[in-house]
Amino acid sequence: LNYMLGCNYVEAEEVGTGEERLLLSLQAIEAEKMKPRYCGLAVQVLNILGILWAGREDNNKALEYMKSSEQLYNEYSTATEVAPFTIRDMIVHEDQFTPEDERQALFESHHTHTLFYLAQVYGKLEMSMESAEYCYVTLKRQLETKQYDQIEWSLNCATLAQYYLTVHDYLSARYCLACANKIASQVIVASDQQDDHSEKLLKCKADISRCWVKFCLQVLQDSKEKLEEAVSTDEQPESATGETTMETSHDRPLFDLDVSEFEDDIPVSCVVTFEDARLLFLCGQQHITLARQYYVLDGFTSDYVSVTQDYSHLFKVLAFFESDCDRQCRMHKRRAEMLQETVKQLNPQFYLMICRQLIFEVAETYNTMVDLKYSIAEQKSGPPTPHMIKKINQLVQQAVDQFQAFVDSFRDHRKEMPKTFESDSLRPLLMAKFCAARLYTKFVFCLLLRCFLELRRSEVPHEL
Repeated sequence: LNYMLGCNYVEAEEVGTGEERLLLSLQAIEAEKMKPRYCGLAVQVLNILGILWAGREDNNKALEYMKSSEQLYNEYSTATEVAPFTIRDMIVHEDQFTPEDERQALFESHHTHTLFYLAQVYGKLEMSMESAEYCYVTLKRQLETKQYDQIEWSLNCATLAQYYLTVHDYLSARYCLACANKIASQVIVASDQQDDHSEKLLKCKADISRCWVKFCLQVLQDSKEKLEEAVSTDEQPESATGETTMETSHDRPLFDLDVSEFEDDIPVSCVVTFEDARLLFLCGQQHITLARQYYVLDGFTSDYVSVTQDYSHLFKVLAFFESDCDRQCRMHKRRAEMLQETVKQLNPQFYLMICRQLIFEVAETYNTMVDLKYSIAEQKSGPPTPHMIKKINQLVQQAVDQFQAFVDSFRDHRKEMPKTFESDSLRPLLMAKFCAARLYTKFVFCLLLRCFLELRRSEVPHEL
């Protein structure tokens, strides 16, 4: 009775009174909670109390109740094979008891919820490893019992992959993303749920694709860093086709799913060659396209821009593995074009910070292209051709214009610069001025006076 009253009070948002009733019910069965009649009740009460304290943002207290629930389940399951009573069984006649297999299934379901809550609480406590472990166990139990929502399961599995990315366990990350794809691909939208369910499914698949993009970017970036480290120490980089992966888990997640179709040809090792890096790039590019089917500019502006920036970064990292400077330039040109096109579609009045980020990245991209064009010119015998000179000067001017556009974005409606700047704005402002000053020296037959004046302005930050 106290349990039912407690639940009613909690649902009615009279949490304090509800907690008192729940604690009374727990105290009444404390001595007999290991008996079949009371164990199921005790597990449910502990779960509700844990949720209650999590709602109060006292996650340590919530963790105590959830761990007590987990411990009680483990001790009872070890001690007996008799399924605990349901709440209904405690108030009906014996001949109306729930069948034992249904009681056991309900008891297992309550424990699955306990594990799910533990994953959430550990996440709130910033204990990522413990949270990931409980998330995996929860997902595994849901698959085994076939008691799960396919869309929710897919998203949770993709979220688990993000944890493995943070610890550089790319084998497990790829596997979890493949499992998320597998379950999401099995979703069937009923005719009476067409609009709402279709929207959720599209968003689910787009979010999984964005996780794949992050995966490809992370592996490429880590490969780049490892190669740079190997070059600096004169070590031989590991082959992408070798047995050694960057970092794998010995206790990797394993679900009863065949996901080979979603994993094939996606490296999880340190890529060394352009061909292997291109496999990751193409995977990321494919998922960029899928993500953009849902995250369009009109309606999901911030998400669309984030996806576009990821696409730009894919080109940037891929260019590192390309030895031909002309092809590198084309990749960076593609970056500049997509970013500039995005800036044109944004209203700086509402998306000023995003516009600044994109403009600065465009400026850096043109700056990189200038350096590449100089490398190409140095590799050729004889003086640079008029066409080459013109191209270099055009790129220099484009880079300077973009850095200036970044600086100008800080001007007020009177076109005046502020007297003071926020600390997080001052550094990029100075970088923009210094980079522009350096670029003036890159003009072929550069205007020395203009270069000198720009360098002079860069020496006086407070005159920005």
